[in-house]
Amino acid sequence: MKIGFPFFAYYRVRIYGPGRVKIGKYCSVFPNVFRGLTIITLSPHSHVIVGDECDLGGMTIRCKKRIEIGSKTLGASSLIQDTLFVNSNRMKSKIKDKLAREISVLKVEMHKLKRDRKLDKSEKEKEIEKLTKEKNNLEKELEGLYEL
Repeated sequence: MKIGFPFFAYYRVRIYGPGRVKIGKYCSVFPNVFRGLTIITLSPHSHVIVGDECDLGGMTIRCKKRIEIGSKTLGASSLIQDTLFVNSNRMKSKIKDKLAREISVLKVEMHKLKRDRKLDKSEKEKEIEKLTKEKNNLEKELEGLYEL
């Protein structure tokens, strides 16, 4: 995976799978219907290439061989895929497991924060709110995988 800098991520970026991903310079990710940017490569031979100066708002890219997005492209609420996901159960299972682990880690972090006596109450509340929001987003993403 290669990401050109500067890269502006105003929402979650997720990249899964064994393939290659290259994102050009001055690209940005915004929240939208599909919640940030998700790229899934399904084989080691998959290639996803995003040109320079692209705005990727709410974009999901699913790739088995090759997807290329040119420079200065504006993508909003987009689903781009170059294969049918007939046999993607194994990959979905791996992604679900990874998301479930991330949710578990966040729950542990939240529990530790609640017991931490060094932080004052307002700092704790801010951190717990931030972690809760992240956990809820992960749970929505996990829920969305069951719909695929």
